[in-house]
Parts: sequence; C-alpha cells; structure tokens
Amino acid sequence: QNGCVDTTSCYSAFTVGLMPEPTKNKINIYPNPNNGSFILYLEGLKGFGKIEVFNSLGQVIHVSSIENNTSNEIHFQGVAGFYYLKVSDSDRIHSYHKIRKL
Repeated sequence: QNGCVDTTSCYSAFTVGLMPEPTKNKINIYPNPNNGSFILYLEGLKGFGKIEVFNSLGQVIHVSSIENNTSNEIHFQGVAGFYYLKVSDSDRIHSYHKIRKL
C-alpha cells in the first residue's frame, strides 16, 4: 500500500525450555537439606521408573531405578551445594526437585 513493499520474511516460532505439565503423583524428599543421603517417597507412580541426580553443571552424578508407591533411599557423592532430582518413567518426566547438600 502507498508504494510500500513488505521485505520481511515470516518465521515459525516455537516455545522451548518449559517444564512438562506436573502430574498428580505425590513425591516427597526427607530430609532436605541433607548430607547426600535422603529418602524419596513416591505415591501414584505407575510401574518402574528412574531417579537421576544432577549437579549444578547438569552432569548426572547418580542414577537408580524405582518402583511404584515405594520409599527409596538415595545416596550420592558431591560437595556441599544445590543438586537437582529428576523422577521419570517410560512415559514422562514426573517431577524436578532441588536438593541441598550440607
């Protein structure tokens, strides 16, 4: 219009980096903060799953298998600081939690 020409290109935009929608599973960590040992209580997880503990660099420092509706004792090595726990099964990631090691 009015002698103007559109010189822009159209691009599709995608959202990235969002956490998955939380499930209704009950996941508790005790104690938190801890000394590298804690108990993970699971309720509502179906079948078998996996627990992963990550350091602040995103490196996996602990992996273990879990079963539904159980408590799991977790032990991991590392310096004092913050760690991240991921609980997942074959279908989806169920939860992310921050853990503080004293």
